Amino acid sequence: MGDESGPKPSVVPVERLSALSDGVVAIAMTLLVLELRVPGGLDPARRSR
Repeated sequence: MGDESGPKPSVVPVERLSALSDGVVAIAMTLLVLELRVPGGLDPARRSR
């Protein structure tokens, strides 16, 4: 009765969690630095049907 053979909860090591958060922050900073513009041909306000 005291022996529980069920699945153990998965534990993520702190190093992996830290690396993941560093990667997410790096991607977010890259997107903030890049100046992304919609090409003129794809602008929905200028599109004529």
